[in-house]
Amino acid sequence: MHVVTKIFVVLAAILSVFLSALVISYSVNADRITQDYVNAVARVKELEDSAATRGLAQATEVAERKAAEDRVKAEQEALRRQIGELQDRLADAIRTARTLQDGNDRVSALSAQLTATNETLTALVTKLRVDADDSRKAQVDTAKRNADLEKAIADLRRTYEAAENEKRLVREQLAEARAQIEALRQGGATIGAASSSEPFEYSGPTISGRIEEISTDPATGGLIAKISVGSNDNVRENMKMAIRRDNEFVGNLVVVKADLKWAIGRIDLLGRSVEAKVGDAVQSSLN
Repeated sequence: MHVVTKIFVVLAAILSVFLSALVISYSVNADRITQDYVNAVARVKELEDSAATRGLAQATEVAERKAAEDRVKAEQEALRRQIGELQDRLADAIRTARTLQDGNDRVSALSAQLTATNETLTALVTKLRVDADDSRKAQVDTAKRNADLEKAIADLRRTYEAAENEKRLVREQLAEARAQIEALRQGGATIGAASSSEPFEYSGPTISGRIEEISTDPATGGLIAKISVGSNDNVRENMKMAIRRDNEFVGNLVVVKADLKWAIGRIDLLGRSVEAKVGDAVQSSLN
């Protein structure tokens, strides 16, 4: 064989040996690399699973922390409300305590006043007892004096009534004397004659009164009236007076009886279709 060929053959053999070694080394390394890759992929998967687990755990932890924070905030808000309520209760309790203290002070003041009042009342009761004893004695003396005074008053009343009767009698006598004088002036007749004569008109100052009562005379069936003026006003028996209403002439009234403060007379309407009424005016002047 040619030497070059031999060299080439030798080189080829050497190269084949190296190639075999390389192939063997590649096969060994390829299995290892494949196994390493599989291991790496598994590791990555494991790491990814671990990371996902940690992320879920972290999310859960964050949610739990958030819920815990919310609970804490709610508890803090509830505590704030409780604190506010407690502060309000404390303020109410302070006000109540002040009110009770003021009431206690007033009670103390009233107690002192009641003590002083009790002492005053005790003194007054003692004084009233003494005064009552003195009053009983004074009542006995007063009763005796009252009895004497009542007796004296009764005597004075009887004396006064007798004086009044005497004064009335004097007034009646005076009125009768005036009537007699008036009758004498008019015609020289006495009062007895005047009573049986025609009614007379009074010539002195006008006498004015009013009708207080109107009734029917059971003996004659005529109307009679009680008027508010009497002998004290110079009204006399058989005196003729005019009955007026609103300054209009109604009729005549002839006095049949005169007392000191009132008189009774018969009504004469002169056949006119009018009616005398309680409250109508009566006057001695016919003009």
